[in-house]
Amino acid sequence: MVNLNANALELTLGLRLMKKVKVFAYLRCSHRLQRDDGFSLDTQRALISDYVAKMGLEVNEIVWIEDAAVSASRHRTVNRSGWSQMMTMATKGSVIVASTLDRIFRSVGDCAISMELLKKSGIQLHTTDKGCITNGDAAANLQLNVLTSVAQFESELRSRRIRDVKSWMHDNSMWMGGKRKRGFIKTKIGDRKFAVVDESEKLALQWIAEIKKRRDKAINDLVKERKHSSVRLSADSIYTIEAIQKTLVERGTKLGISNLDKRFRRSSLFTLLGEDETKNVVARLAKIKEVEKKILQVDGKYVLAKDLASTSRRDASIDGGVGHKQTSLLGIGLRSREKVEKAISTRKSRQ
Repeated sequence: MVNLNANALELTLGLRLMKKVKVFAYLRCSHRLQRDDGFSLDTQRALISDYVAKMGLEVNEIVWIEDAAVSASRHRTVNRSGWSQMMTMATKGSVIVASTLDRIFRSVGDCAISMELLKKSGIQLHTTDKGCITNGDAAANLQLNVLTSVAQFESELRSRRIRDVKSWMHDNSMWMGGKRKRGFIKTKIGDRKFAVVDESEKLALQWIAEIKKRRDKAINDLVKERKHSSVRLSADSIYTIEAIQKTLVERGTKLGISNLDKRFRRSSLFTLLGEDETKNVVARLAKIKEVEKKILQVDGKYVLAKDLASTSRRDASIDGGVGHKQTSLLGIGLRSREKVEKAISTRKSRQ
């Protein structure tokens, strides 16, 4: 009887102590859109609140920790500000709750190191779908490793798909969002958005390329004259950033192009005038030339070159009865049906 009362007392005390345990609710989402619309974080918050209520813990005892717009595959737990802050606050006996395992780990290595640290610190880790995952036996640990491996595989697969899509969009000059690159503007062709050439900025880039060529020659001449590898142009030189901005504004004003000084700020000009062959003005003009071959301006409208080519082939087929390949085999560049028929009849008569 005494033992029964002691066990009942121990159970009662255990429940009271459990209610006083400090709980950290860990929320994470990978992208800014998920952070801004709030649905992802709100869903996680609801799942964790329900789980904590089932455990018998009061909601006001939860410390909410967020790692918003943080990729788990790119940032391990130790490199996330929210997780690091939580680990400094958590003590032995604390409980961390996340909605699912992939909200914490996307790497087998990261999972193994973090789990070992949590166990040594006496901190429990719970997920709303699996319960406590730090006090498992060998079978539970095996299941945890398998789940983490699957999460890592899924993350790598998704990353590869995204890279493939971005590569395809880049090759087809499609608008990829982010910071606008000088020389390009966004426009809609059909149902998709493309990065097309901004004629006014293209002209400004050509002026900058011209100035860069003269400036590089002036620097090379000074290097030869002074026999020194490092030289600086004078502060009142016509090749300073301020002087180049002034030149752009003056030339733009004559042609009715405004705001060139705001479009080409100091940082942009430093990059465009630099020696980096992948980012400077020469590279930018080469990219513009490449895009102009893919996207043409016809009657003031942008048209994809491949669509225009298919239209031309279709017109040739309707008009001449044969395509470009057939006309070239005949040795003529004619599209008119009468001319094609005349050429064929002439060839037959010669035979």
